Amino acid sequence: MLTTLWREIATREKNIWAELLVTLLAAAYYVELLAAAPVSGPEDLATYIRGLIGLVVMIVIVASVLATVIALTSEAELRDERDYRIDAIANRVAYYLLIACIIGVCVLLFSNATPVAALLGKADGMVAGTTVANVLILALLIASVARALVQLYLYRRGIGAW
Repeated sequence: MLTTLWREIATREKNIWAELLVTLLAAAYYVELLAAAPVSGPEDLATYIRGLIGLVVMIVIVASVLATVIALTSEAELRDERDYRIDAIANRVAYYLLIACIIGVCVLLFSNATPVAALLGKADGMVAGTTVANVLILALLIASVARALVQLYLYRRGIGAW
């Protein structure tokens, strides 16, 4: 059944599923990295940076393997106007979501850092730069997942009222 479904899905949709899988794997690895090695000093920062480099290598390897498998097992497709519209709509949704997350981070940081710092367990009222960076990376991951989900929805349900 799964192989039949795989053959019926368009190549473009397979690529979106692969992108979503890679993004979710990257997010899981990143959360594990943060849980295993919270950054509190220079030696922790070195471990964190090594973990980020490992994440980038993992993304490149997994994405390359998935793209190769999809390319070898699927027919090539020409892009048409519908594909461009779906990309534009999904990019717009992801962009607005990303901007909303960034504005939220800025409002919280610049309006009054103390409640945010208390929420993050910081007694001195200051939020660490690494915490802000982690929240922004999380915002990028959320936007990427949203983009893929919107594309999948539009390919399955049609553009319709969008």
